[in-house]
Amino acid sequence: MFEKPLTPSDVGKLNRLVIPKQHAEKHFPLPGVDSVDHQKGLLLTFEDEAGKTWRFRYSYWNSSQSYVLTKGWSRYVKDKRLDAGDVVLFERHRVDGDRLFIGWRRRQVQDSAAAAAGDPVTTPFFRRSRYHPPPPPFFSFSDL
Repeated sequence: MFEKPLTPSDVGKLNRLVIPKQHAEKHFPLPGVDSVDHQKGLLLTFEDEAGKTWRFRYSYWNSSQSYVLTKGWSRYVKDKRLDAGDVVLFERHRVDGDRLFIGWRRRQVQDSAAAAAGDPVTTPFFRRSRYHPPPPPFFSFSDL
């Protein structure tokens, strides 16, 4: 569906992920029209690459006119050790459209001088090896 590069506030103490409006309105259900539903939000369930279930509260904040994932987001950030610049991936199952998937990848390091010097943190092979483990055989983002 889409990818979201994480900002410092997405992984910081605000405990929320801002979903870009165009993606929220296209790919996720819209929170209810009355103010109670906006405040409560919806509970969205995602599966990660290991088949683990993640539940996030999905809301629209009138104050900032933004769509956000809140409750459950900080636990995901901590579990995956996400940092600003990392990318979160959102996918929907091709056949069962109600199944949502969440994945992530580390940011691409642009320090070519360190890569040329053989710095293991910035060499392309090391970056690939730091991605999350490959998904189990029953699931692949490319299969969706």
